[in-house]
Amino acid sequence: MNISVELKVFAKDLTLLIVEDDRSLNEELVEISKMFFKNVEFAYNGREGLELYKNGSFDIVMSDITMPFLNGIDLSRKIKDIDEHQNIIILTAHSEVSYLVELVDIGIRQFIHKPFDDHELLYRLLKVAEEIVLSRAYKENPTELFSSKNENTLTVKNSKIIPRGLGHVPMTGKDFARTLEEDEVLWAAILDEIIILIELKEEFGYFVELIYTNKITKEVLHEISAVLRKMHTILSQIEAMKNMTLSLFELASFIETLDYSILSEKQMNQFKILEFIYDDISRFIDSTFIYKDSIDIHYLEDSLNSSIEQLKHNVLNIHLSEEALEIF
Repeated sequence: MNISVELKVFAKDLTLLIVEDDRSLNEELVEISKMFFKNVEFAYNGREGLELYKNGSFDIVMSDITMPFLNGIDLSRKIKDIDEHQNIIILTAHSEVSYLVELVDIGIRQFIHKPFDDHELLYRLLKVAEEIVLSRAYKENPTELFSSKNENTLTVKNSKIIPRGLGHVPMTGKDFARTLEEDEVLWAAILDEIIILIELKEEFGYFVELIYTNKITKEVLHEISAVLRKMHTILSQIEAMKNMTLSLFELASFIETLDYSILSEKQMNQFKILEFIYDDISRFIDSTFIYKDSIDIHYLEDSLNSSIEQLKHNVLNIHLSEEALEIF
């Protein structure tokens, strides 16, 4: 599937609040989002946005940072005081990078960097919508979330969502941690390496930030590939991580084997999708090895594979099939 098709499926029952003081951009965001979401409301400043939020129910809030009356940071803080689990996406310009640490401290993990194109916007919305839908579906019925009509299709409540590669038995973060600790030999062998894995996650984040603050270079991409290889080496010791290690290996190999001399600037810019891939890997490591609160240690695998396939398609300019281009 392409991004538009997937977003139509994941967002069809979700609501979105857009808070942006630039009226032309606000209108553009609303127009695009209404193609996918069940309901979209908007405000032109933080104060209006907060009132709408208090009087409504929104699955996702998308907000600018610099706005009159109430800026995006204070708006996010007030919303998180009401619902600490609220999904918030922040629209941020490069000149506002100094605010990112404060936003992360509030609990914001999703950012769209200005200027952005429609593709980046839809991809970010897809990643957030995907997590919401899969998380809710798992909580409602964990045994049926991963049932499929055939081996290549993931279904949620009989609605086709995304292609599946390999099946798995769902396992929570707590159950996974317990299983690891019960295997004393394995646990002793990888305990220190889990700490290294967490450090590698931070290193990956550093290089992704370089992609957005500087020109994308072959050298930075190869540094990312080296990080992915190290993650692969650590996780490959754990049988339950087989699917994840295959994905890491595939991505690292793709980055390493490309002939960058023949790629255009437009193709190189497609590597910004690595931010979404970093998000998936970061959430996987946090929820599996740090907080151990994952509803299923495998549920991000499909999201990660989808991002990797999208990266390959965009960089290599692979033409989508007629079925993939179909918009419901």
